[in-house]
Amino acid sequence: MISTFADDDPAFFEWIKKNQDGYVLNTNKTTLAKIHRATCKTFQTTENSWTKHCSLDLKELEDFVKKDPSKFLNAFGHCNICM
Repeated sequence: MISTFADDDPAFFEWIKKNQDGYVLNTNKTTLAKIHRATCKTFQTTENSWTKHCSLDLKELEDFVKKDPSKFLNAFGHCNICM
């Protein structure tokens, strides 16, 4: 199940705390999207148009992007640091 957080840092960081083995699809309004491990330190906030789609299932997040590729056209990938 995907949990989505936008402009809600407390809820997002609570999800991270409870789901250390999970994954985060970090997206913004300009169609950038990158998947990170929940423990990655490269993403920070849900503010400033950043939305976090979180799941314990990596494939579920990858499939989420594939459902609407035009939404994430410019850049989709996995974090070079944590993945």
